[in-house]
Amino acid sequence: MDQPTTHNPFRPDDRITIPALLFGILFSLFCLLPPGVSLAAAPASPLTPLSLQEAEELATTRDLPGQIRTAQAQRFLEEGKSAGQFADPQLTLGYENLPEMEEYRFGLRQEIPRPKSLALRQAQLDQLRGSELNRARLAGRAVLRETRHLWFELWLQGRTVAIIDHHVALLTELAAAEKDRYATGGLSQQELLLLQLEEQMARDRLLAAREREEVARADLARLVGDEPAGRPLPVVPDLQPLTPLSPPPPPPSLAELRRELADHPALLAADSAAVAAERGADLAGLLVPTSMVDLLYIRTSNEENRYGLMFSLPLPLWPEARQERRAAAGRQQARAAHLEREDLHRRLASDLAGAYRRFELFSQRLDLYQSDILPRSSLAREATLTAYRQGRDEFRTLLRAAVFELENELNALKLTAQLGQTRAVLLYYLEEGK
Repeated sequence: MDQPTTHNPFRPDDRITIPALLFGILFSLFCLLPPGVSLAAAPASPLTPLSLQEAEELATTRDLPGQIRTAQAQRFLEEGKSAGQFADPQLTLGYENLPEMEEYRFGLRQEIPRPKSLALRQAQLDQLRGSELNRARLAGRAVLRETRHLWFELWLQGRTVAIIDHHVALLTELAAAEKDRYATGGLSQQELLLLQLEEQMARDRLLAAREREEVARADLARLVGDEPAGRPLPVVPDLQPLTPLSPPPPPPSLAELRRELADHPALLAADSAAVAAERGADLAGLLVPTSMVDLLYIRTSNEENRYGLMFSLPLPLWPEARQERRAAAGRQQARAAHLEREDLHRRLASDLAGAYRRFELFSQRLDLYQSDILPRSSLAREATLTAYRQGRDEFRTLLRAAVFELENELNALKLTAQLGQTRAVLLYYLEEGK
């Protein structure tokens, strides 16, 4: 029995098949998608999405480096309290059997520290405590920066998996439809092999994207915990208001960030360490060593009571060989600490300027994708599909146009994540809450 014939929207002849119609419907739906929006929505999940703000709060609560630095600061506080006091006196007991009598000795020995040594030691410990407190603040900033970076990385990989998974499903349906066209001579063997190759390459790409997603999830779990990291992320990054391809809010100006750099915890910690080294050099340069005072009570077998007072004082006969060398060593240590602080300042300033410039370039690139590349990709695909329907273009050109649009959408997503990560670097140099 003759089959009814209708107009084929894809080829200039009048034959049509159900697979060819399915192919046309799939590509028509694909063409209706606005730039930056994928057909494959994230699967529904009963779990509440893990927002960036919640991830930051969890990571701050679990911040072990910050807790370690705070404990070290408390240690220096306690040491400073005890460093300002004299050492406990020592009890001395003695017995001596002399030819004419026996002596029993009881005494107290007190160490007398060098002048100014207690004050210098207290000042040194106070600076070390301040250094550790600033390192604790630095650890808090560092954990926020890393959490933001990993959150955006996981968001990027999750959205990449969703988009590629949709692309694989589209190619699978298309390959099944085109096999029938190949059987009827509507598609060449070369075109069918090219489509099947693209499908398998897309499957490999999907596996690679899933591997990167799991790695990013494991990295984030180290900071926020396994259960929160296992939850889905919002489809749109929660730096309101955002669309999937909108840049995050702009950071403060570079001039403002440079002003804030002077009060960065890393530099403040280095300043405190340098001052502590200076107090150590002053302490080492004291020429009067520690002395001892002994107060004695002597009771003899003849019922005599005697008292004694003794001083022990080391004699620095060659101070240039010891004290002065120790003081010189302390001064060099302080100088090294100041140089390290200056080197740190240069590296932070360079990193800040580089991150700010990257943020500007990423913003410009994303603007280019939104205003030109993605719309042109969509137009190119629509024009190619129209030409293919009218028989004026080859199947491989249509496939290549679809792949180009996929690549451009993934690139735009990557730029969005890179903007968020670079902004996290810039916020590392800004006091939280500003």
